[in-house]
Amino acid sequence: MNFLATVFFFLILSQPLFSEEATLLFGGDTHFQWSVQSSQRKNGILYPVKEVIPLFRSADFAVLNIETWIGARGKPLPGKSYIINADIENIVVLNQLNIGLALLGNNHTVDMGEEGLVETISNLRTFGIPSVGAGKDPQEASSPYIKKIKNLTFAFFSLNEINETAVRGFATATVRGAGIASIRKYRPFVDVIIVNVHWGMEYWTMPTPDQTSLARLLVDSGADAVIGHHPHIPQGFEVYKNKPILYSLGNFLFGSINSYQNNNLIAELKIDTETKRITGIQLYPLWGTYRNGSGSLRILNFTEARPLWEEFYVQSKSLNPNFSFQILDSGIATINLVQEATRKKKGPISNN
Repeated sequence: MNFLATVFFFLILSQPLFSEEATLLFGGDTHFQWSVQSSQRKNGILYPVKEVIPLFRSADFAVLNIETWIGARGKPLPGKSYIINADIENIVVLNQLNIGLALLGNNHTVDMGEEGLVETISNLRTFGIPSVGAGKDPQEASSPYIKKIKNLTFAFFSLNEINETAVRGFATATVRGAGIASIRKYRPFVDVIIVNVHWGMEYWTMPTPDQTSLARLLVDSGADAVIGHHPHIPQGFEVYKNKPILYSLGNFLFGSINSYQNNNLIAELKIDTETKRITGIQLYPLWGTYRNGSGSLRILNFTEARPLWEEFYVQSKSLNPNFSFQILDSGIATINLVQEATRKKKGPISNN
């Protein structure tokens, strides 16, 4: 091999043939009471999630909003309508799902007061699951979880806009004040910032004007993606400055008998490790009508998911007039953010 051929061969080998991709998976509100608990007692602790374990384990990193106290200590907060708790054995469920981060910026992790919240954080940590979104003061609560994934540095925030969250100086993080300040503080030092927000009105099909204003403020402050929960139903998708905003995923594992609480979403973000940008999103339609405890979570097929996608399309079009997404034969929806950035005209929902 001559010199020029050798140099050319070296250059070819030294360049990646394609960009590597990091995948992050996000699920919505999660607790282990009501029909979930009934199903576990009847069929085993992993039964409610056994069908979706492979999906969660296939991602590079998985995140859940843990809307419960987990442990045995603490006293219920007086005046709360619902006190949500869970036995420590349910952390086994989170481990089997390969959850890499528990979001605690919500209105139920403090149901058992300071003692219960401290125990929840400790129990999660003991089983290898870090948490974010709660702390002894707003600054600590607003600090992100920093994680290296495929040579990219991610900052994960868990912020809460729902009341009943301060307990004897222990608090969850809010968007305003320390939350925004913390995002701006970390922006120069990380590659990708993901902000999870607990907000909105329960069972409202659309985000409130306050949600949309806050979402755009978060992007303006440095967020690369905003992912919401609390309404218990999906609320649509928006692209703002080419950054994705999912206003509500709905639930992951909740078990409520509320008739408005139907099917939900799991979101998978795809990040190009070379450009450090979110290039696409896959949305998995998640079966949510398991109220009698007779079934486990599963991904809906194309026919089952069609009503969910029709509603999601209408929701998203009202937020983003040029919005378009593709439904695969499997029933999974895909959003190509690279195309969204340049496309001027959008067609209706399509099936490929």
